[in-house]
Order: sequence, then C-alpha cells, then structure tokens
Amino acid sequence: MSNYKLEQAEKDLFAVYQVIYADADMEMWYDWNTRLNDTTFTDQCFWLMYNNEKIGGAIINNQTVMFPFLVAPFSDRTVFWKALSSCCDEIRHVNGVLQKDIDILLTLGYSIDVTRQVMCCPADASITAKLPAGFSLQNLNEELDRKKLPR
Repeated sequence: MSNYKLEQAEKDLFAVYQVIYADADMEMWYDWNTRLNDTTFTDQCFWLMYNNEKIGGAIINNQTVMFPFLVAPFSDRTVFWKALSSCCDEIRHVNGVLQKDIDILLTLGYSIDVTRQVMCCPADASITAKLPAGFSLQNLNEELDRKKLPR
C-alpha cells in the first residue's frame, strides 16, 4: 500500500466531490446545497491519493472517518479501505458507511456499534400503512418513557 497517501483537501471542493461520488443520500431528503453544507463543518478533509491521482476521500477528525467516498473510475472498495487504514493508523471509528462497506470493515477488524435504518414513507396522505399484527408505532419524543417500550 506504499503508493497510497492522504492529502489535505480544500473543503468546498471536497464537498462537491463527496456529494457527487458518495453513492448515497443517507437521509434521502437533502437537496444539493444542504448536502454540500453537510461536509463543510470542518477542514479535516482528505483525498486518498494513488500515484498522485484522487481515488477517494474522507473527513478524518478525532480518530473518526466520516463521509467516505470513491472517485470514479476507481471502484475497489476493499483496496480503498485497506489503503485508508494504512495511511491513517489512528482510525478508531468509522461513521456513515454504505451497507456494501460493512463486510470489508469487519474483515479489517472494525466492529459495528450502531446500525441505522431509514424508511421512506410516501408523502401522499391517501396512502396509509397497514402494520402486521404485533407491530406498533410510537412517537419518539420527550414525553415517551422509552423504558416502557416493549422489546
């Protein structure tokens, strides 16, 4: 992995690349400008370089990798994660990865702390959900005693 290196990125250009190449809008409702603003909270943006070409990028801050992406035509996710790990040995946490990265990260010795799932509901008011027997919906707000939720 010696031909790989991290290079500081200018955060506004990094944000454009991240939005285009991230292959996901994890919240599934962001517009272009909101997605750009999502990654400009820090200047800890880095390109993953191979022979002086951008193959990907990530925010790396406080031992945490966030907003990782590959730059086309590079597409080998396993090589990306191995190279990123070899360039930055202080990585302890990885946030906001795609499902297709999970098995790769597990083989590299990472463990899963939190799995987040997002469900999109149709916006048409005439469409109603019919839950199977045994399912219930609860509004998760300050008034709900979460200890009383069935497990």
